[in-house]
Amino acid sequence: MVNLATSVDHIKPLFAGGSAYDWNNLQSLCDYHHALKSQQERAQKNKPHG
Repeated sequence: MVNLATSVDHIKPLFAGGSAYDWNNLQSLCDYHHALKSQQERAQKNKPHG
């Protein structure tokens, strides 16, 4: 099954220093994979450093 890409995603998240408007830091994803990637990034962002 193929899902259409409907979201624009930052390859390197903004909180990790990714550029908001650099075309090389943008990719298109379907809603499912964008949500999955965002969930993983939130978990990484909230992970205690140590």
